[in-house]
Amino acid sequence: MQFVKNGPEVPEKLLQAHEEGKVVFFCGAGISFPAGLPGFGGLVWKLYEKMGVTPDAVQEQALKAGQFDTAVSLLEAVKQTNEWRRDVRQEMAKLLEPDYSLTNATSTHRALLQLSLTKDKKTRLITTNFDRIFDKAGEQEKLNYPVYKAPLLPVPKNRWNGLVYLHGLLPEPLNSAELDHLVISSGDFGLAYLTERWAARFVSELFRSYTVCFVGYSLNDPVLRYMMDALAADRLLGESPPEMFAFGEFKKGKFDDEYKQWKAKNVTPILYKSFQKHYYLHKTLINWSNTYKDGLSGKEQIVATTAPFKPTSSDYYNEYARKLAWALSDPSGIPAKTFSNLIPSPPLSWLSVLDTIELKGEELNRFGIFDSGIKPEATFSLFCRPARSSQSPLMALSHSSYIEPQWDNVMRGLSKWLVCHLNNPELVLFLQKRGGVLNSQLHFLIEKEISEQIKQKKDGNNAYFEELIRKSSDAVLSEEMLTVWNLVLAGYCAHSPHHHNLYSWADEYKNTGITPALKSKLRKALAPVVTFRKPLNSLGEEYRDGLKKYLDWEVDLSTSFAHSAVEHIARVDTWGSDISSIFYDVNALLIELMELKSALGGVDEYTDYTYIHQPSISEHPQNKDYNNWTILIDLVRDSWLSLLEKDATKAKSIVSIWWLTPFPIFKRLAFFAVSKFALITAAEINGWLEQEDARWLWSVSSQRELLQLLPHLAQRFDAVNTSRLLANICLGPRREWFKEGLTEEEFDHLVIREQWLRLEKLKQAGLVFDEEAEQVYQNIKQENPQWELDEEQKEEFPFWMGDGSYYRDTSPSPTNEAELIEWLKSKPDHDHWDDDDWSIRCKNNFTLAKNALLVLEEENIWIPERWRQALNVWTESKRLSIKAWRSLANVFLEMDELKLKDIAWNLSRWLKNNTNCRALREEQYFSFVDRLLTAPYDFEYDEVNDVITAAINHPIGITTESLFIRWYEEKPNDNAGLEDKYRERFEMLVTNESDVYNLSRVIVVTNALSLYRVSPEWSKQHILPLFNWENRDVATLAWRSYLWSPRLHKSFLVSIKSELLDTANFYEDLGETKEQYSRFLTYVALQKYEEFKTKELASAFSSLPENALYEVVSSLSDALSNSGDKYREYWNHRIKNFLIKIWPKEINPSEQTVNQLALLCINAKEYFEDAMKLIRHNLTRIDNTEYIVHCLKSSEVIELYPKEALVFLDTLLCDEPNFGPPFELKDCLNKILEQSPDLSVMQEYQRLNNLIRRFE
Repeated sequence: MQFVKNGPEVPEKLLQAHEEGKVVFFCGAGISFPAGLPGFGGLVWKLYEKMGVTPDAVQEQALKAGQFDTAVSLLEAVKQTNEWRRDVRQEMAKLLEPDYSLTNATSTHRALLQLSLTKDKKTRLITTNFDRIFDKAGEQEKLNYPVYKAPLLPVPKNRWNGLVYLHGLLPEPLNSAELDHLVISSGDFGLAYLTERWAARFVSELFRSYTVCFVGYSLNDPVLRYMMDALAADRLLGESPPEMFAFGEFKKGKFDDEYKQWKAKNVTPILYKSFQKHYYLHKTLINWSNTYKDGLSGKEQIVATTAPFKPTSSDYYNEYARKLAWALSDPSGIPAKTFSNLIPSPPLSWLSVLDTIELKGEELNRFGIFDSGIKPEATFSLFCRPARSSQSPLMALSHSSYIEPQWDNVMRGLSKWLVCHLNNPELVLFLQKRGGVLNSQLHFLIEKEISEQIKQKKDGNNAYFEELIRKSSDAVLSEEMLTVWNLVLAGYCAHSPHHHNLYSWADEYKNTGITPALKSKLRKALAPVVTFRKPLNSLGEEYRDGLKKYLDWEVDLSTSFAHSAVEHIARVDTWGSDISSIFYDVNALLIELMELKSALGGVDEYTDYTYIHQPSISEHPQNKDYNNWTILIDLVRDSWLSLLEKDATKAKSIVSIWWLTPFPIFKRLAFFAVSKFALITAAEINGWLEQEDARWLWSVSSQRELLQLLPHLAQRFDAVNTSRLLANICLGPRREWFKEGLTEEEFDHLVIREQWLRLEKLKQAGLVFDEEAEQVYQNIKQENPQWELDEEQKEEFPFWMGDGSYYRDTSPSPTNEAELIEWLKSKPDHDHWDDDDWSIRCKNNFTLAKNALLVLEEENIWIPERWRQALNVWTESKRLSIKAWRSLANVFLEMDELKLKDIAWNLSRWLKNNTNCRALREEQYFSFVDRLLTAPYDFEYDEVNDVITAAINHPIGITTESLFIRWYEEKPNDNAGLEDKYRERFEMLVTNESDVYNLSRVIVVTNALSLYRVSPEWSKQHILPLFNWENRDVATLAWRSYLWSPRLHKSFLVSIKSELLDTANFYEDLGETKEQYSRFLTYVALQKYEEFKTKELASAFSSLPENALYEVVSSLSDALSNSGDKYREYWNHRIKNFLIKIWPKEINPSEQTVNQLALLCINAKEYFEDAMKLIRHNLTRIDNTEYIVHCLKSSEVIELYPKEALVFLDTLLCDEPNFGPPFELKDCLNKILEQSPDLSVMQEYQRLNNLIRRFE
């Protein structure tokens, strides 16, 4: 972080350690320069002069070599008397008298005292100076702290509190004994660090316990040398102290040399340019102190200023993401709670970002975890890490099923944030990817939120949902996502670590037979589970509705390889008999599975697509067993057949229940049963076929089993039942049962075909038709003499997997290359009505699928839809992605540009997902990027509603993101400049005037800060001009892109200062990012950057429309609420200053803005009266004050300011509230009278009390 323009960059690690109270500043002579005092060298030269000693050859050599401690020893040895030594030291004391009349004489010392003040008000500061400037600075800052001076030093551990003069302190008045204790000569240093070692012991213990930052030392300072020697001795003994830092000066062109020399001492330098007596050092310390004192660098402020804005890939490079993760890790949980309470809620996209930030074992101590058993290479995340021992489950031989670690405050706060995003499917995918078994505490929170929303919806409480939407656009659950969460909460998405293996079940069965315990295990193994996936939304894809708008899904079983496992079990001799005992278990599981599919919108009472997944209830070669779950159909069938042999009555009753169960699969099972056995009367079967206008006589869902049944009915039906059946066939199906897209001609043909098929089955079975049926049959045969029943009964199956010769066939993709090529030629496009298995072929037979596509490409047969499907499959698998790249990269590089354009979206996703793959040679990668960036896209910018969404979903935007990902992987350094391979492409992306390159500019501008840090001059030439409002269209695009995820970075913001302030005049042009601008501008104003003049900021805020001021006040209120223990300083130095000097005075605020102003007053706590005076002219009577009154009652304001609180309420509450006075108003008035009874005579109290009485 840079605290002053062109100043040193203070490392984030040091800032974070400082916020955690782990930094100790070690101060040398350089900090006293502003008070007119010399450095160590200057002091010693002047001492020689004052003592009238002209250095001899030995003394001069020591002085010129910078061995100033030796030079002092040589000076004191000029005369071997105590009086001479005393005179030398008294003269030194005179030389160290500060000049307090100088400007900023104590500013640096005051800054260091503030920086050394921990949150629990302990001072931890060390100086090797003898002067008393810290005493003066402490008086000015009104700080009280213990003082320790050598050789009596404290133990530098947690209980240490005080300022340590490590080398002694000039006594007042001067006396010889204490002057002798000063460490200045080489002899003194020898005693302190080598002989008596009291200084060495202190330094060693200090380095073990704290992160040390040296301030005011030169590279070759003797003091620093002695300390480094002490530390080197500890290193030889195996000690490994934390990283050390030091502020150091460098001269022009000498940065690298200076840096290497500091690093050689095992110190990380913070280098600043040589300028006007260490100007950048002192200014940095002063500004850092002001920032720390006001809480701006505090964890809650990091949360408040970073979290509201969406994360981008540049946040990893710029450390904003890691800084936020560090802030949220505070074990108190307060920053995490702040994070969850922000309005609007931080975007859910932070979840994956925070989860990818690795925490090493050594970083777990911030959570209170100190376990030496954790391996050094082990990594964790904010959402997946060990619990403290006090929160971990006990080691035991048995436990309850819900035993789990208790959450700490951090996890508790973050979980409340997650509950604000229940309507975002990404949360479901995140939890599913990590096992899908919800922690019981998260389970409770989600269940509670769902129950509350359902209750409020029933009550018609629109205000409740408006408040939820204001908190987060993802907060209100849709019906589809409510279904999803109910399934997640019920455990259907859980992926158990204990894999349910049917093969091991079979081994147990062989030994024990069917037992209750074994049936329980079988139910668990065959239990249905749901897997959700992110839907692929490629360009031009058909519009999705229902749950498919959010998620793709699949229902399967807990076990794998179920079909082969059951075949293995079936070889056991007793299985044929024992299987009857599991009928009710597997039948219930099949019902449960179908109900799951129904809840997800995949099936209903008339259509369940089982005729595709399991074409035949009876065993048949068409049953390919592609789906694991169809084993349930086999088990239901076989267990029923076994039951039939044992108890025909029970089996018969089951058939009737099947028919009443509301899914086609059970109608099919019922048809299967009555086609094999005469269990149901002919009249009852006819009744089934006549239900709902004879739907099941025609339904494609039950076609196979119906056509199997008809020949049996021909043998069993009497004349009456036959007549009923034939009449229904002649009547034909209803038009509304078929898809709307059918033409009348197509529908008529379909009806004739279906009538013929049923009549033909009956005739072949020997049924004699009545006159009407015979006439219908003959008419059809005359028109279609070629129609004949197939020997393989193909006509019974709606879909036949075979050679494709039948008119309704849907054949699987062949596994022979030549046949697959022909199949692709005949099916160049994916049929959205009928699924095929091309995607599966691409996944399971990569080489076959790839070769077939290449052959067709060589024959100039272009099938883009099949290429898209293949690329989608290969993109999702890292292994397949690499194989595809190795074998197809050159094909795409040489492909015709029009063909490339057809599959550009899929190619760009493939490239982005594999940006850092080692298989991608650099020249290939950039050639690929160039092809995708320059493809001839068809694009109309005027038709784009949301340019950011368009950018991140268009091939050119996706490719640009890939380019930045690769750039960040190379870890570019600040001010290092752009390499040509990136510079040339970035320039092309921002300068090309074609409309489609507006999308690339969106991605470039979201990374503007990173580009600026790496190459400021290039950015000033190519990026920063985009923000200028002289070109309104370009600036609108740039600001919308930047405000998608803005970040506080002083140098960058100073560079675009005028454009940033001018944006207030174009507020409405910002579209959906305008609220972000209001908030961000407020945070910028609160930083009090000296380059942003108060008058300029006031002018910008005055230019904002009234609706923007709500966001401004909301940001002020959030900032104050999140200032933690620094809220007094924050109010006095930031918020109050803003309200006095910047807040626009001539406005008529809306009710919402007044509401926020009122909350700001309450958040001011002990400064409530102060706040009221500043904003009272903006407060007006409003209708909705329920929350304000609640907050006032819950605060300490009434106890502190009863009269002012009464006036406050009177100012805000209107005479005719729509829903009566606030519920807690009476409590507030009673509380006011408790504090000050005489207020009951005030007019304000009388009005409010009468208001309550009117509505009682």
